[in-house]
Amino acid sequence: MQQTYPTKSYRLFSGWLLLAAVLAAVFSWRGISVGGIRSGRFLVLLLFLLLDLLYLMIYLNQKVYWAGAVTYEEAKAAGPAARKRYALFHLLIFSAAALLQLAYCFSTLSFMSNGVVQDSIVSGTVFCAAAAAAGKIRCEKKH
Repeated sequence: MQQTYPTKSYRLFSGWLLLAAVLAAVFSWRGISVGGIRSGRFLVLLLFLLLDLLYLMIYLNQKVYWAGAVTYEEAKAAGPAARKRYALFHLLIFSAAALLQLAYCFSTLSFMSNGVVQDSIVSGTVFCAAAAAAGKIRCEKKH
């Protein structure tokens, strides 16, 4: 039985991109602090949460070509199980990164004296580690 794959569309992705831009603008304007978390730390946490939302959307509608590492043709050929597995692994990786960032945000509030440089190093390391782990995932049909 031939499985169908929806036509190529970026409509929902465009909505996510607009949401990400608006939220980043709103929370960076005037350095708003959320829940006691400084603006810079919160923006990084927001980035991870937006990536989680993106991969949840990809998982639910299997449009893995939104991530950029997979073409529409590769996604179509991979089949639904491979597409869901690809999106799920990305979602798990970036969810773990979001949890690490959240833990960092709250741990530094209570006992660590730090600055923007330390925040940047920690957040950058978490993001790079997540991106490196996610980069190893392939969307291929298992034989």
